Amino acid sequence: MGVISTIFGFCGFGVGISSGLVIGYFLFIYFQPTDVKNPEIRPLVERDSETLQQMLPEIPLWVKCPDYDRVDWLNKFLELMWPYLDKAICKTAKNIAKPIIAEQIPKYKIESVEFETLTLGTLPPTFQGMKVYVTDEKELIMEPCLKWAANPNVTIGVKAFGLKATVQVVDLQVFAQPRITLKPLVPAFPCFANIYVSLMEKPHVDFGLKLVGADLMSIPGLYRFVQELIKTQVANMYLWPKTLEVPILDPSKAYRRPVGILHVKVVKAMNLKKKDLLGASDPYVKLKITEDKLPSKKTTVKHKNLNPEWNEEYNFTVRDPESQAVELAVYDWEQVGKHDKMGMNVVPLKELTPEEPSVKTLDLLKNMDLNDGQNEKSRGQLVVEFIYKPFKEEDLPKSFEESQTVQKAPENTPAGGGLLVVIVHEAQDVEGKHHTNPYARILFRGEERKTKHVKKNRDPRWEEEFQFMLEEPPTNDRLHVEVCSVSSRIGLLHPKETLGYIDINLSDVVSNKRINEKYHLIDSKNGRIQIDYKPSRGTVILHGPSPLTISSRKTNDSCRKLSKGRYTEGAPMALPVVDTEYLKEIDKARRDLRALIAYKNCAPIMLRLAWHDAGTYDVNTKTGGPNGSIRNEEEYSHGSNNGLKIALDFCEEVKAKHPKITYADLYQLAGVVAVEVTGGPTVDFFPGRKDSKISPKEGRLPDAKRGAPHLRDIFYRMGLSDKDIVALSGGHTLGRAHPERSGFDGPWTREPLKFDNSYFVELLNGESEGLLQLPTDKALLEDPEFHRYVVLYAKDEDAFFRDYAASHKKLSELGFSPGSGSKSTANDCTILAQGAVGVAVTAAVVILSYFYEVRKRMK
Repeated sequence: MGVISTIFGFCGFGVGISSGLVIGYFLFIYFQPTDVKNPEIRPLVERDSETLQQMLPEIPLWVKCPDYDRVDWLNKFLELMWPYLDKAICKTAKNIAKPIIAEQIPKYKIESVEFETLTLGTLPPTFQGMKVYVTDEKELIMEPCLKWAANPNVTIGVKAFGLKATVQVVDLQVFAQPRITLKPLVPAFPCFANIYVSLMEKPHVDFGLKLVGADLMSIPGLYRFVQELIKTQVANMYLWPKTLEVPILDPSKAYRRPVGILHVKVVKAMNLKKKDLLGASDPYVKLKITEDKLPSKKTTVKHKNLNPEWNEEYNFTVRDPESQAVELAVYDWEQVGKHDKMGMNVVPLKELTPEEPSVKTLDLLKNMDLNDGQNEKSRGQLVVEFIYKPFKEEDLPKSFEESQTVQKAPENTPAGGGLLVVIVHEAQDVEGKHHTNPYARILFRGEERKTKHVKKNRDPRWEEEFQFMLEEPPTNDRLHVEVCSVSSRIGLLHPKETLGYIDINLSDVVSNKRINEKYHLIDSKNGRIQIDYKPSRGTVILHGPSPLTISSRKTNDSCRKLSKGRYTEGAPMALPVVDTEYLKEIDKARRDLRALIAYKNCAPIMLRLAWHDAGTYDVNTKTGGPNGSIRNEEEYSHGSNNGLKIALDFCEEVKAKHPKITYADLYQLAGVVAVEVTGGPTVDFFPGRKDSKISPKEGRLPDAKRGAPHLRDIFYRMGLSDKDIVALSGGHTLGRAHPERSGFDGPWTREPLKFDNSYFVELLNGESEGLLQLPTDKALLEDPEFHRYVVLYAKDEDAFFRDYAASHKKLSELGFSPGSGSKSTANDCTILAQGAVGVAVTAAVVILSYFYEVRKRMK
């Protein structure tokens, strides 16, 4: 019975399956659903954003962000070259890794570590887009977006204690957004000296790791741990502003910067030949240093003289003494027509002994062809004295950054001597009424230089360099730069016209060491010109309390102070003498700042300037702080200092009236006055801060996007407390955030030009329409220690004013001890001591006189 049941069961199952398939097929073929509609085709522009994101989960950057460029050509190039790049990269990686592995494995008692297989796979990385930044500096900045989903096969065999283990890396994914900076750009292949690489965001790195066939990344918790470890380690090394520097060229050689100064004295000529039919000759000498674009220099003309004496001196900058030479040519001056060449000769600089005078009597030749028989003919002789003064080896720049710093002048350089190097880059939007064939004309101390003419161009680019020898301090000199146009046609109508000009005060160049700016041309509708005042070797020594230099070599400590009252730029700024005169200047500057701030309503940005100059202080390294370094372009260009150039320019107006005051005192005084003018508390101010030209690295100021731990890190580094953090944050009662400067927009209070405690009141009221609360502001509410001060200051404005004045004073005196270096205290003590002695002597005389009179009467 059981067998029969089993048989019938199998038969029933087979019949059921067959019947079901037949019935299902019949229903599928002959019955169509009535609710199915034909698909509706619509253009993409009619889709909403959510639907588009579902259809296109990953939109390329060059579509989403207009400032990213499409780089399909680069991806195509990588695709074609990848088989070869794969082999080359793997070979280089092996060569680099082998010595490192050989050095490290003995420490861990490992017998060997070898690459069994190493290939990056068949899939090349792709660039989703690339952003390129344009700056006024000689650099190229690129930000590519890199994505690489690779199928590598990296197998490493490890032997230890007689056992062998094989580790395999598979399924590698790397998403990164690096910033690649090529700088400085130089006129030598490959046209840049260094490559700087940094990551703008933490990279995403994902991979599989197999050990004995098992994937280690599947172990719970290990995957996340490895991910965070990689991100943290890579971020510590390369996350911006940290960079990986790859040197390519020596910038000093690529730029061919000056390495010395050549002094040439044209003494006399002897036995010259007659060139004039009715008389003698009118000789003069042209001097030129080879491989230099600068124009030749000329002596005066000695009329009707075959044995002229000049005794005229000239200076030349030397860039390569091994290949350069001095070319001297004697000409006969003619009033009409071409000047006749009387002879020439060349002196290679490598024949000159450095630092030793060399007097040479040169035979004048027709040319420098030694095989030319006409050179045997006597043409006279020229007596010239040479002194080549190279810069010392230890003073030459070792890197691009060092080449931008101050340099020491050679010995015996006259006081105030040196070089002013002017580079005319380009002009924009210049246009003449009758023609536009622009060239730039530079006039300095009677010397004129001109760039080449560019025909029919409203945006000419010259990139020409000019050098001016300086024999005295150029503190009160101006550089006149004029853009002119000449007619390309022959005619008397409108042969030349001025397209615009600018007069530049060289005191700015001297104080900043280097200026690279675009200037708006006067008498031009929209014209601008970009000029780079690039310091070169040789020092300009100026007089006064501010050490000023035009130079780019680093000054040694032994040469900083050259004579009484003379300092080089590399020397530490002199400590101001706070005497009665200085205090009077402070009072006058305070009045001028009050008027300026009230007139321009610039109290918020003045307060921000004072804070940002002082807020870089590090109590551990004793660097940064209120030392006026924020006026350096390097520092005010930091992202956190966006917009502060406006405040710096305002302060320059006051500085021009009171040059004796240091920038450090001026900026802190501006912050104090800004608080007082807007109704805030009186902050005690003590002058005597010294200026500095050394700027701290970016990243020392608070980041508005961070929280309480970040605030404590920043302010504790300065040596400030929690109470100082909250009290100083109350300064946000003044001003507003600007999106072009910080990325945020809006004021913190209803009256952004009034200093009161409304910042804390609004903070406790919560977010309000039209008012701003940054993450750092909210952190004051979230942290219990900060919160109690917020509540106190919101209730008691007097308490806030009292604590704020103390905290502001403490901030403005970071790294500065009032009275240090000041003579006012000593003078006051001397006066008090002298007064006390005088009083004592007077009292003694009176007492003795009294006893004398009493004794006299008793007699």
